Amino acid sequence: MVIKFHCEKCGKKVTAPDDAGGKRGKCPSCKQKIFIPMPEEQLKEIPLAPEDPQEKKRKEQLEKERLLAQQALLDDQKVPEIDAPPPPENVLPLDDDSLIGIIPLEDKIQQYIILMARGSLADADALADEIVREGKKAKQAVEKIASQELIHPELKDVPQTVISGFFRKLLKKF
Repeated sequence: MVIKFHCEKCGKKVTAPDDAGGKRGKCPSCKQKIFIPMPEEQLKEIPLAPEDPQEKKRKEQLEKERLLAQQALLDDQKVPEIDAPPPPENVLPLDDDSLIGIIPLEDKIQQYIILMARGSLADADALADEIVREGKKAKQAVEKIASQELIHPELKDVPQTVISGFFRKLLKKF
């Protein structure tokens, strides 16, 4: 009997004797080295081992332990929440709505810059809208304060170019 198969390289049909199965040879067409498969009647089916119920339980337990360890690792990697520093003494808090109407315009502008530096964009936008509602005098105040150097303690580490960008953003709203 002969073994019939296709060359892995050129795809041509190749025939080989039974005793060549499992060995290497050369394709008669392309002359490349090829593996000659075993004849189907010589292939032996390898029986699978029966499934072990203990092994299944062990795998489930290992998966649970892996998930718990992964969760513990994620919990350890979480950045702890840091309480925001208290507002400087010379800046009025914005949390009390009753104070919003009585905050001087210059303090509102300064507070806007501080909120932007903190990354409290929603609060900064709300305050910017309030500043813009005050009209022409507010725009003049923003331009005046922008031309000065702010030396607020909370802004000491913020580059002046970033602060200037905050002022430009506020001025675009007018």
